[in-house]
Amino acid sequence: IKMSANLPFGFLEEVIDRIISDYPNSTSQLCIVTPNRRAQVFIKNYIQEKGISMMLPSLFSIDDFIHYLSPYTVFDNVDLCFELYIAYKDLEGEEAQSFELFMQWAAVLINDFNEIDMHLGDANAIFSYLSEDYALREWNLNRQDLSDFQKKYLAFFHKLNDYYQLFSQRLLSQNAAYTGLEYR
Repeated sequence: IKMSANLPFGFLEEVIDRIISDYPNSTSQLCIVTPNRRAQVFIKNYIQEKGISMMLPSLFSIDDFIHYLSPYTVFDNVDLCFELYIAYKDLEGEEAQSFELFMQWAAVLINDFNEIDMHLGDANAIFSYLSEDYALREWNLNRQDLSDFQKKYLAFFHKLNDYYQLFSQRLLSQNAAYTGLEYR
């Protein structure tokens, strides 16, 4: 669609006008994907204000469209925490923290996984970088040994990709996901 800067109305209005003129008898066969649901309300109101009676095209927000196309069920945060804890316990064995301690940081980790997948990041590369960064920050030229806390934290950073991989595999094996994994 070629847009004109001189028009007195906005992008969505011009798109809707173009759809109405180019597809007057087949609008119900179209699908419009918008950045959010608010844009859909604007589209419906604009069509109503113009007094046009027509079958509306299918309207989806990006999130709704991805969910519509996806074969996965998006788990809520509680279910995600339980699934991550199972993956965490599988990797940590007897060294695993209690569920109560785990829950103090689980949501942050799930959010990080979500952000990586939403932006199609390379999880292995990101977690490798984070692990190396933390190791460099803890490096001590005086050759003092790391404290037990520092050692555990460094080990945690080294296992981030393992947590991510096992967690993702567990979810996908159940045809489940979090939003970012569904997008990926």
